[in-house]
Amino acid sequence: MTAAGEMGAGELGGAELGGAKMRGGEMSGGGATGEAVGGAGRGVSGGVTGGTLRGGTGADLRAGALERRYRRLLLAYPRAYRRRHGAEILTTLMDAAGPGRDRPAGREVRNLLAGGLRQRFRLPVGRTMIAVAVLSALVVGALGSAAGSALGWATAPALPTDSTLGRVVGVALGQPAHQDIEGDGQLFGLRQRAMMGMVVPVGWSADEARARLAAEGWRVGPIQTRETTVHYADDGTTLPADTLTFVAVRDGTEIMVTGVMERRYSPQVMVMVQQTEPWSVLPLTLAGLIAGLLAGWLLAARIGYRVRRLSAWRQMPPVTAATVAAAALGLSALTTFRAVGAMVTDAAGTDPLSPDRFGSFPAFSAYYFDSSVDPVALTGFGALALLLVLAYAVPAETEPARIRG
Repeated sequence: MTAAGEMGAGELGGAELGGAKMRGGEMSGGGATGEAVGGAGRGVSGGVTGGTLRGGTGADLRAGALERRYRRLLLAYPRAYRRRHGAEILTTLMDAAGPGRDRPAGREVRNLLAGGLRQRFRLPVGRTMIAVAVLSALVVGALGSAAGSALGWATAPALPTDSTLGRVVGVALGQPAHQDIEGDGQLFGLRQRAMMGMVVPVGWSADEARARLAAEGWRVGPIQTRETTVHYADDGTTLPADTLTFVAVRDGTEIMVTGVMERRYSPQVMVMVQQTEPWSVLPLTLAGLIAGLLAGWLLAARIGYRVRRLSAWRQMPPVTAATVAAAALGLSALTTFRAVGAMVTDAAGTDPLSPDRFGSFPAFSAYYFDSSVDPVALTGFGALALLLVLAYAVPAETEPARIRG
């Protein structure tokens, strides 16, 4: 088959290939698709047929540079695909280029990269494989968003010391804090929280608490009022109450003051302190999500092509490992995606001083805690199974095909 009559507007973007012939290469979408032989800097011995003869003239040097650039571009294709079709495709590219060129045309670059991506994301035929790829993408995407969220929160400054927090709480309460502050470090202390609650005098006012904090340099939000009920265990009564809540922010620390105003007893006030979300959390979380979705799909594609060539009993180890990894790591995937969605919604329009935003959990926290069993053991077990799947997905190194001169 003559390449000139078949390449058209396919992978090589309508390049004129003259009289070059494709020997056993694959045509896709009206054009040749393939790969460099083995990888950059390998697989071509003594030059390309009709192409490079190294050494000597300036034309030979330009042809050698062109060959190397084609080979690097064709690394976009999967290794197995390059092994089958690389020699023929590289020969065709060099023959089509003609004399005097030292770099691929822009259209060739775009189409070769696009063709390589299509081959990498291509799945084995079957609806089951599509479902497996979607599940793999979601599970690994959740894991990626959790990892990105954890990296972002690792840049957050530590909470103030207990003595400093005690003074802040005292300002909010309008009296010295007589109780210890209880810490609540989440997952290796990546997002630290502290809280304290106590009964305050009847005259406590949320407006006055806001004014005292504002005088101390805090940026305070509006008071949110909600109706609630208070249950008393001593006599079994339940009475209505008003909950007054506001948020204040200063120097990387934010507090939420909540007062429960019940008519029988004195008000009860709780002060919760946490780190302000660093600016890097959202972009790193989204980057981890996107990277995880792509990696999960690519992993399913690679495993699918490798497994389908095996006998039934040899398919059992990778399929079992993949099932265990999906079950262990996927239990928290939905909660993680919900946390990521809440982050995006908050960033798009929710007031930073809203009490609703204060109570949100980061993606890594949702992934870690939303489990009925030990999350450390569950996540570690799932990660181990995933590593076994990844090890199986990496093929053994083989001798690349060579172009015969």
